[in-house]
Amino acid sequence: YAQGVAEYEKTILRAFSEVENALLTRKEQVERREEIMRFLVEARATQRVAEARYIRGLVDYLTVLNAQQTRFKAEDDLVLVDFAILSNRVTLHRVLGGGWGELPPVQGKETQGPGSYTIW
Repeated sequence: YAQGVAEYEKTILRAFSEVENALLTRKEQVERREEIMRFLVEARATQRVAEARYIRGLVDYLTVLNAQQTRFKAEDDLVLVDFAILSNRVTLHRVLGGGWGELPPVQGKETQGPGSYTIW
């Protein structure tokens, strides 16, 4: 009996730890996303300025290309962090005991056919 209780406590503590880790990771990822969004706004503005200066003949086209490259990198980083956030959401769902099965149809709503899923 004592061994069973000890295993149960160990399982519960591991579950709490997994949930805590997933929540902390999510918080860090959301903060990182906000940081990338701020940088992306600045990169887009920098590109617009570089293009305007190029049109007026104040800078060469390499400056415009460098600004574009910086913006593209920020956009790539945003996609990667969005993927990480979604991946973490799956992890959080799993550690909270969520399953992978098909959800039953919500009463009063029609499904769109076989294999339809409800997203909460």
